Amino acid sequence: YGRSTDGHLRHGDTMPDFNADTTRGRINFHRYIGGYWTVLYVVPRAFSPVATTELGTLALLYHNFVAKRIRVLAVSAETVPDLGEWEKDIVAHFGLKQQLQFPLVSDVLQDIASQFAVDIDDLPASGGDVPFLPRSMFIIAPDKTLKLVVSYPAEVGFDVHEILRVCDALQLSTRESIATPACWPNNHPDLKDEAGRSMQGAVFPLDTVAKSDVQSFFPQRVDVQLPSGRKYMTLAKIDDAGRMPLCAGCVSFGT
Repeated sequence: YGRSTDGHLRHGDTMPDFNADTTRGRINFHRYIGGYWTVLYVVPRAFSPVATTELGTLALLYHNFVAKRIRVLAVSAETVPDLGEWEKDIVAHFGLKQQLQFPLVSDVLQDIASQFAVDIDDLPASGGDVPFLPRSMFIIAPDKTLKLVVSYPAEVGFDVHEILRVCDALQLSTRESIATPACWPNNHPDLKDEAGRSMQGAVFPLDTVAKSDVQSFFPQRVDVQLPSGRKYMTLAKIDDAGRMPLCAGCVSFGT
């Protein structure tokens, strides 16, 4: 893995570093990440209804991110004083008992957005001289490499529970060398192993895992028989006996 050489970030690229003023003081991005997973949200604009609900929901569910050792920050093209005023609106609308526990980053010159390959050239201003940034979400590993980037249309707010689910899947995959099926962890609710145990929430051991290791580390598994006859779908359960312990304080998706 390394840094992008053509201005486009791809999975596995090292995220660009930056220094910036925020609602919680000046930060260095890479030092802020530290050894944590990180969710970075590029806000289309402050004082907009959709983004207000997104940040408010992030604040309401922030304890889930803390339990999973995930840091959060949001980038917008407003000044720190304006972001501070917007933060008051968010706190009031959601009835929060304190300020947001993650920083709102001021990117007035759009230097940060440009580093992250957020295309602002053809976007209209959102009022005055403030550009309307594309709504983008980045999930970053502790080694500062990009694991996921997704952009949403301006009219559609993101689902914070889905962000948490993806973070769960990425952390589990990193620990256990697995891939998650569609709709995980609610997948395969009717599948049972030979002992009659439920396989709901089962995952796929990666092809890079030796067969002997699959047998050792994934004792509860099902080799799914398919019409093609090809043996490529092995579902395995992950529990506390896995190679790496799950986070004892983590809050499951949807709770």
